[in-house]
This record gives sequence, C-alpha cells and structure tokens, in this order.
Amino acid sequence: MLSGENLDGNSSKEAFPVIKARVSDMDVLIRIHFKQHNGLMVKILHEMEKLHLTIINDVALSVANTTLLGITIIAEMNVEFGTTAKELMKILQSAILSTEFDVQ
Repeated sequence: MLSGENLDGNSSKEAFPVIKARVSDMDVLIRIHFKQHNGLMVKILHEMEKLHLTIINDVALSVANTTLLGITIIAEMNVEFGTTAKELMKILQSAILSTEFDVQ
C-alpha cells in the first residue's frame, strides 16, 4: 500500500516548513524544506526515533547562497509505530517551528 500526504507551513507558496511523507508497507519517505537552524536536523531525527521509526538514510542539501535546507529521510516503521503520515508531519512541523522560535 502506497499513500502520500503533504503539509505546508501556510497557504503561501514561500511558507516553510514544507513537509511531504509517503508510506509504503513498513517504509516511510519524508521530504522537508525549511529555513536552516543549528541542531534542527538532529531534532527532526530524534523526534522520528521517539515515534518508533528506524532511520535508514538521511540526506541534507542546502540551497546555495540561502538559509534554505532540503532533507530527505528514509525510515522503517517498528512494530510500535502507531502514527499516521499526517500526524507524523504535524509532529515534525511542530518540532521545526519550536526550534525556529527558540533561536529568535
């Protein structure tokens, strides 16, 4: 079964973070675009592990001459995973936004 969800920070085309998730059987693919902050990647990975996802691979790419960062994470659901893709995206969005406000 393959399903996908999108979660945009706002209705504006330039809103951040933008989070997309796809679930296929026990695998999860997450793509996130956001304004870069120190320690945010670690916080995102930590939040995913707290939800019983095992991180298989992660890639982070910054957009040249900007503070924008795009990450792709591939994870595997553990038996204890009980969150929908939409709930996962909301949790990650909350973690990103709380980090942005902590820095300001």
